[in-house]
Amino acid sequence: MLAVSWALTKCHLYLKGLPTFTLQTDHRPLVPIINSCTLDMVENPQLQRMKERMLQYQFTTVWCAGKSLCIPDALSHAPVSYTTSEDMTGCAEVTAHVRSVINTATASQDNDASTFDADWTLQDTLIAAQADPTYVCLHDCISSGFPTNRHDLHSSLLPHWKLREALFTDGNLVFYGTRILVPAALRRHTLSRLHDSHQSVEATKCRARQTVFWPGIDLDITNTIATCGLCQVLHPSQQQEPLHNDDQPSRPFESVSADFFQVVGKSFLVVTDRLSS
Repeated sequence: MLAVSWALTKCHLYLKGLPTFTLQTDHRPLVPIINSCTLDMVENPQLQRMKERMLQYQFTTVWCAGKSLCIPDALSHAPVSYTTSEDMTGCAEVTAHVRSVINTATASQDNDASTFDADWTLQDTLIAAQADPTYVCLHDCISSGFPTNRHDLHSSLLPHWKLREALFTDGNLVFYGTRILVPAALRRHTLSRLHDSHQSVEATKCRARQTVFWPGIDLDITNTIATCGLCQVLHPSQQQEPLHNDDQPSRPFESVSADFFQVVGKSFLVVTDRLSS
């Protein structure tokens, strides 16, 4: 369980937000604990805390025999500075077996090199960028240099005027710092992908600041989450209510406060005029 918890944390960047993925383990008793048991069914507090950290991921655990997990088993052994004669025994056979496992796993991908090598998201972005006149105009403007006066800039590019120092081109794409500038045709799809995990507004904005950008993206994210039906249903119900101040009284005993209190075993009622105290 500790190894599983460590692996999920180590690969958090790749696993968070996935609809589902498969976890393989050679420890059979761990499978029902992760797949079937709820937190209240796990009596061991240490296992319970580790399982609680896994609740943010959607995955299925399957059992595989240890002999079929050759690569993780080989990589899990920390190497020493100097090899011994025992280490070299059977080394050639193990190396050949690991190489055969790798070749078998990648053979299906080699049959379709385009599927293996191509980045379809990047290709779709390139196609949309070349079909967007505003995007092409911005690309040319960045390549040739922005004018000295903003009034000489095309009206469609005015939202990018304040960002001109951080914009640059790479091939046919425009980048804002380390973030790709998404063409207008793909922005709605990008918003839906950013909100796949139905996180909060700030969490979604933080995720967007790592990869994508366009002028007004923060407002678009806020509006997208505000119109998400599932988010509205699961929104926390205990919201902080606004503070209501009572009007100040204009004459004595127009408004009073009262409360009970006890002193040396006797109960009293205190009444206070809010104007004169």
